[in-house]
Amino acid sequence: MARIRRALGAVAVAASLVSCTATKAAPVAEDPVAAQKRRDVLVSAGDAVGELYAQFAVDARALRDASATWSGSGAEGDRDAAREAWRTAMTTWEKAELFRFGPAGPMGSTVGGLDLRDAIYSWPTRNACRIDQEIVAQSYADAAAFAALAVNVRGLDAVEYVLFWTDAANQCDPARTINADGSWLALDETELQTRRGLYAVAAADDLVKSADALVTAWADFAMQLADAGNAGSPYPTSREALNQLFDALFYIESDVKDMKLGEPAGIVNCATAVCPDQREFLWADFNFPAIRANLDGFELGYRGGEGPGFDVLLRDLGQDALADDIDRKLAAAQAATAPEVSMVAALSGDIGPVVGAHAALKELTDLLKTQFISVLDLE
Repeated sequence: MARIRRALGAVAVAASLVSCTATKAAPVAEDPVAAQKRRDVLVSAGDAVGELYAQFAVDARALRDASATWSGSGAEGDRDAAREAWRTAMTTWEKAELFRFGPAGPMGSTVGGLDLRDAIYSWPTRNACRIDQEIVAQSYADAAAFAALAVNVRGLDAVEYVLFWTDAANQCDPARTINADGSWLALDETELQTRRGLYAVAAADDLVKSADALVTAWADFAMQLADAGNAGSPYPTSREALNQLFDALFYIESDVKDMKLGEPAGIVNCATAVCPDQREFLWADFNFPAIRANLDGFELGYRGGEGPGFDVLLRDLGQDALADDIDRKLAAAQAATAPEVSMVAALSGDIGPVVGAHAALKELTDLLKTQFISVLDLE
């Protein structure tokens, strides 16, 4: 836990302390040796995720500063620097995307849930038209009012749109008020760029606050996670807490394999040959780098930080062959999700890289759903 405290010290936490308390459950008898091994894995993962969140808080500040510089100057070079800061922050967050439990998870249905993930990144819920409407209304001018807006017009998704979309057109249909009453057309090119810059600053500043709240809340939650199965923890058994971490790893199946790869490639939930409009990033073409970061996040959750991970549990059970097979399939998936071509280019031409990445992910997730889950007696 000392590593979490050091990570916290690296970030000037400006948010108010956020409580992460949960109903405490009565401990359930477990084999003490097996339970401690599971808790060791939870400590390792808790430290690693805490450091990841702390890094994101640093990246969010850099994004806010770069956005402010661009907003002040309007220079194309400064916009490019803000875009690069967004890519850096987005890469860190895509690694953290898997861990949708604890304070990042939904309130009321996850232990310690505070809904902080959606405030940071709301995909697949997004609404570019609504952002354009808020640009006309200048809702970004009041930080408190901005923070009260729906999550689909804040966060990393919103920053992507205002940084990367440069066309004078908006994303609303002609019947929407901003088009019907001429308020959008009343914005000349200079005013539109000014407002987009100010919106980026407001959204990035809101990100900083959410990131700080997440860092603070995770430090408390990680201690509860590491104490699973003991008196005072909201987890009655260490297995239940480990299962929470295991569930998080399945992000690479439901969200990455199926939604980020399968849907755009026309493999699932697509009525045509390909569905490029269903890709994760519509403005930045950051799709494959984000997926690769998701797999790096998976590896972090699977292997843990400086301590043991799921791979160590497998080898302790004599499952070296299975652990080796997972290593091979993970490496293959990581290689397949780092192609030379962008996803936009692939979907408009040879979709082989997208289909190949989907197939490589399926090899890995099929293994998780069968042998892995059975050997470790998880759900």
